[in-house]
Amino acid sequence: MARRFRFLDRLGQGAFGEVHLAELTTDEDFSQTVAVKWLHAQYSNDPELAGRLRDEARLLGLLQHPNIVRVSGLTRIDGRLAVLMEPITGRDLTQAHVPPRATADIVASVADALDAAWETIPPGRSEPLRVVHRDIKPSNIMVTRHGLVKVMDFGVARATFESREAQTRSQQYGTARYMAPERWIDGIAEAPSDVFSLGITLVELASGAPVARPRLSREGFEADLAGPLESLAEWPELQSLAADMVAFSPDDRPSAAEVGRRAAELELPGPGLRAWAATIEPMTGAPDALTGTVVAEDTGADTFAIEPVAQTAPLTLARPAEPEVRPRNRAVFVGLFALVALGAVGVATTLMPTEPTADPVPTTRTEVPVVVPDPEPAPAPVPEPEPVQQPEPVAAPAPAPEPSEPPPRPEPRPVRPAPTPPAPVPDPEPEPEVRVTTIFEVDPGLSARVAGRELGAGRTAVDVPAGDVLPVEVRGPDGTFGCSILVGQVTEIWQIRTDRRCVKTG
Repeated sequence: MARRFRFLDRLGQGAFGEVHLAELTTDEDFSQTVAVKWLHAQYSNDPELAGRLRDEARLLGLLQHPNIVRVSGLTRIDGRLAVLMEPITGRDLTQAHVPPRATADIVASVADALDAAWETIPPGRSEPLRVVHRDIKPSNIMVTRHGLVKVMDFGVARATFESREAQTRSQQYGTARYMAPERWIDGIAEAPSDVFSLGITLVELASGAPVARPRLSREGFEADLAGPLESLAEWPELQSLAADMVAFSPDDRPSAAEVGRRAAELELPGPGLRAWAATIEPMTGAPDALTGTVVAEDTGADTFAIEPVAQTAPLTLARPAEPEVRPRNRAVFVGLFALVALGAVGVATTLMPTEPTADPVPTTRTEVPVVVPDPEPAPAPVPEPEPVQQPEPVAAPAPAPEPSEPPPRPEPRPVRPAPTPPAPVPDPEPEPEVRVTTIFEVDPGLSARVAGRELGAGRTAVDVPAGDVLPVEVRGPDGTFGCSILVGQVTEIWQIRTDRRCVKTG
């Protein structure tokens, strides 16, 4: 029995596919509105892209939670692989300034969704899915006019489940300023990293201002986040919760379940989520060439039935990192139905909403490990030297005429005061030193000394002067050797290797 899809609006498009709002109708005249996320025809048979889209659909099909977008099917339409998802009328929280009580309600709802994603045990299996979203931020949180919160876009999620098709790759996905320090330094993405991202989101929603990515050394990290956290000083309990969520060490952060409980119990001023959500304007779609056309589902199309695969391994569903600020005037469901697809070489892309300066239709971007320079302090102004006050010259006395008679007695000259010596000119203040976080990755069996720091095997972040040439003293089983590195203006990764070389790897 073929189903028909009448396309109503395009919610967005990218290089590998697009998302449409459509009315689904069956032969029995049953109809419903769905969001159709589908690949372009030329990519629907690409095994890597198709496998990853099916993986995302299966993962969302296993996560049944009111704060997570639902998937209702997997099919082919006009030869193109498509995922059918629930439509959500509302808007995401890009650039939103939310009252403190509503902020706490949103954080509690998202934390509940993250806890469910981490702890969910699907029917028929004994272990939880251990889903890590890896890209929690305001633009991936949708709020409806009735105050319902939906976590969307699991396109870069990592999980374990048996029917996955795509292979895991060791790439970093996410958005720079929301990524926890352990993801940069150690490449670790577990449940605490989602809590960190939600903590940064909390600060941005309550303060109404973006938070710049902090430096990766503990001292620089804590100093850089002190200002954003201070913006919540008016609400000490909310500030305390945010500070715990963005702790440098993942072991110091509360679990998602604890965040949800604490946020729900806070007594804060302002309207709650439901009252605030009633004031927001929902996003709207945009017509395109397909609008108004009817396309039939392919006969014998794939259904959402899952063929079990005899393996259990981590799932990486790749979607690109996106710029960090987005417009409020894009399509109704753009954030919720962001298009996910990957190139054969593992480069992740998806349909994401655009930046404020871009077209309001979301674009697809390429995910690469994000390297963001540490914020550089503005140089202190150098005072202008004060002008030196020169003393007035003293006029020389006129020569006395040759006397023809005894010269008259000269009158006493007025005594001119001694000139005041000029004030000393102050030395100009030195310009402040610009420092940048550099990550050193020392091979096992080696130790190193850099900028006065002793580094053991593994990754260590060190704040060093930008542009300096740093000597590196390395000790290993074969003796001691040295090398030098040129520090750049942005965060870099240097590997100190057992083959007696220092190599920049990122």
